[in-house]
Amino acid sequence: EACHNLLFTTCFNSFGGMKIFFPNMIKWIGRAGVNLHTQLAREIRTAVKANGGKITMGAMEQMPLMKSVVYEAFRIEPPVPVQYGRA
Repeated sequence: EACHNLLFTTCFNSFGGMKIFFPNMIKWIGRAGVNLHTQLAREIRTAVKANGGKITMGAMEQMPLMKSVVYEAFRIEPPVPVQYGRA
């Protein structure tokens, strides 16, 4: 039962992330403009090149702007709008 619950949670979160959060994140990146697009492309290409052309967790740790963009998209439009209390 524990394995079933773990598998269900993993699949459910993966589906939710791709179906709900990913389009929202792409929307906000698209609206941000050319300056952010250029900075993100430069940062991502540099980190991937430094890691032998592979996207690894180590490469993602070298991308502070990418992490900031993802966190900002979560802040602006969380996948579960009522997840956080409001005053």
